[in-house]
Amino acid sequence: MERSKKNYTEVSALIYFCFFVAIAGAFAWTKFSSRIEPAKIEAKRLSKFAPMREDPRYSEIIRLQDSFVKNAKLIKPVAVGINKLVMVASSEEHSLLNKDNSIFQKLWSWWSKVTNVKYGIEYSGSGTLMNSKGYILTNYHVVKDTEQIIVNFSDGRDYKARVVGFDLDTDLAVVKVYSFERFSQPKFGDSDSLEIGEWVMAIGSPFGLSGSLTVGVVSGKNNIQLGFEEITKSIMTDLAINPGNSGGPLANLNGEIIAINSVRKTDGLVIGFSKPIKEILQMGNEIIENGKVERGWLGVEGQPLTTVLAEFFELPPGKTGVIVSYLHKNSPAEKGGVLQGDIIVEFNGQNIRGIDSLTVLVGRAKEGKGDILIFRNGEFKKLNIILEKHDSKLALSADQLGERHSLI
Repeated sequence: MERSKKNYTEVSALIYFCFFVAIAGAFAWTKFSSRIEPAKIEAKRLSKFAPMREDPRYSEIIRLQDSFVKNAKLIKPVAVGINKLVMVASSEEHSLLNKDNSIFQKLWSWWSKVTNVKYGIEYSGSGTLMNSKGYILTNYHVVKDTEQIIVNFSDGRDYKARVVGFDLDTDLAVVKVYSFERFSQPKFGDSDSLEIGEWVMAIGSPFGLSGSLTVGVVSGKNNIQLGFEEITKSIMTDLAINPGNSGGPLANLNGEIIAINSVRKTDGLVIGFSKPIKEILQMGNEIIENGKVERGWLGVEGQPLTTVLAEFFELPPGKTGVIVSYLHKNSPAEKGGVLQGDIIVEFNGQNIRGIDSLTVLVGRAKEGKGDILIFRNGEFKKLNIILEKHDSKLALSADQLGERHSLI
């Protein structure tokens, strides 16, 4: 009897053990299946995209993405944030002698103001390294009325900086950091060869967000008129250029900087555009050498010469130029014999293709003699002009500016 009871106990234990193993196996299988099933689903889902990955167009997209990533790493070290160091409200004076006007109270008030002054950072805009010596290109409105500047680099380094010089006409300024370190040498491209439709990238510090990147294409290369200021050869893009991007670089997919971005407000609107680096570098070097940009002033306002107008004036085929639409009184042009309605076809022996080329050539000629060839009443005539400094005209009153203004 005892033996049979013992066998019954062993059998029961075996049954319980098998039951436990079955339950544990079922639980393990459930867990294993739950892990395998999503993997199968994901593999099945990805298999649908296998043909797309083999498509050459997919590889082109990946290469384009890699170019964006590569360029971002190249350009970030030369794109900086420019901030203003501003004084914030100091703590109030605490004294039992507030009503006392004695010398002691005045000294105490002065000491309290000096010792409790606090400074804060105000995000202003962006900048682009001009060379490894620490010279930085930016917009003048970014550093305007700023006594203390802090330049922030993408690697976290901060430096104090000073304004070397600026040019009001082009809203350009050059800043130099206080450091003997050598910085990254930027790579500049040919802004003249830029084509509409090319991919471009902008890096800056919009709203204080250092190193922000936006991507787009070149949508146009046109002149922009902001109020009475004409900005020539501006590059228009469809990428986002926000407040704070002013002064930052615009680059092509070769990692070359081809323009400097600018954000301006006019008539309640915010407009973003870019200035070609070729002219900007020339003016930046001149600012470093002379503290300002010197350019010649002719004293005329020009009108584009269309094909219809060229036929109307009977200008010989193949000739281009600019029609003098307005002549400033006592200007070099008026003194030299230029008349309203003349067509300027050459300046110092170089053909005038449009207002852009005339503006650049007159500006580069600076002060001094300038020979121009005009077309008047069916004949060509050469005139000798003595150019004046353009910066002497910056003192014009607001009323005069509202009446007429020209960069030529």
